[in-house]
Amino acid sequence: MTVSLKTLLDRSLRNMGNGMNQVVKETALEVIKRAYKEGIYVQISDGYRSHAEQQKLYNQGRTTSGNIVTNAKPGQSLHNYGLAVDYFIVSDDGQKAIWTVNAKWKRVAAIGKSLGFEWGGDWSSFKDYPHLQMTGGLTLSQLQAGKRPKLTSKVDDTITAPDQKVESETVTNWIKVTGDWKGQTLRNGQYGKPVKQLQTMLSKNDPPFYPNKGAKSNGIDEYYGDDTEDAVERYQSYYGLKRDGLAGKEVYGSLKENEPKSKSKPSQAKGTVHLPASAKTWRTYKLNVKPVKKNSDWSLTPARYGGLTYKILDKPYPDVVTIKTGRGKRNIYVGSGTSAVIK
Repeated sequence: MTVSLKTLLDRSLRNMGNGMNQVVKETALEVIKRAYKEGIYVQISDGYRSHAEQQKLYNQGRTTSGNIVTNAKPGQSLHNYGLAVDYFIVSDDGQKAIWTVNAKWKRVAAIGKSLGFEWGGDWSSFKDYPHLQMTGGLTLSQLQAGKRPKLTSKVDDTITAPDQKVESETVTNWIKVTGDWKGQTLRNGQYGKPVKQLQTMLSKNDPPFYPNKGAKSNGIDEYYGDDTEDAVERYQSYYGLKRDGLAGKEVYGSLKENEPKSKSKPSQAKGTVHLPASAKTWRTYKLNVKPVKKNSDWSLTPARYGGLTYKILDKPYPDVVTIKTGRGKRNIYVGSGTSAVIK
């Protein structure tokens, strides 16, 4: 069955996240719609990117495993300002990502350029084929200084005002929450002690999910704004939880499960395993059972999150690795018959 346009749009909206410039977002969705009419199925893989996420990407191939994929440090990418997206082609059924830069790929780039995007594939020094961006004539230095572009949409020829510069200008009515956080649902727009406890737990997790790495106290400020919501969503995605940006019982339970135990040695990572977006589900197994189909009682959903990557904590059996999920440590099968990528 051919993937529906709605599915591609829904996935792309989720992957772009909060913090996108509205013109960039609506234009990216228009690219998907126009390509779909030509029988090209395209999906956005990345949109707004926090400084912490940018640092992690920059480290890849330098201080962490993988290939170098960007030369941009935090604050040096248009993704950090919601002015860029990355795309890829999907198979007709929407289950497999296709990264080959072929005629279809270049046609999507052409559609994007006709709507006002600049394509990274046209760059001479570091070609970034998935990348589309809009600058509105501003330089990187101007963006870093706090200026935001006034972009014209070629979708309906409208003009939007510059993005708001400060988060507090867009959230006007903060709601105070009190007491200790014990799993009651926290959300964007709240502030108080429970929010600070959530932020602290996220930051102490292994790996950490800082609300705003590099900022004062790494963004631990007891305000549940866009940065904290982004940190929660990244945590949910990493551990295979429902990605909705809400910190409730599921997130609380997972964070408590992952808290470092006193007088115990931390698990030693043995590389990473990537479960691609082409996999709709991936069976997991408790550590005390044999990893065979009948013993699986819970599955991860890589397709829902555009793929999932985990640290490998152990390799208890041939083609089986141990990872840390939202339900604690689990074993998964990663043999040659699967699409798992071990690094």
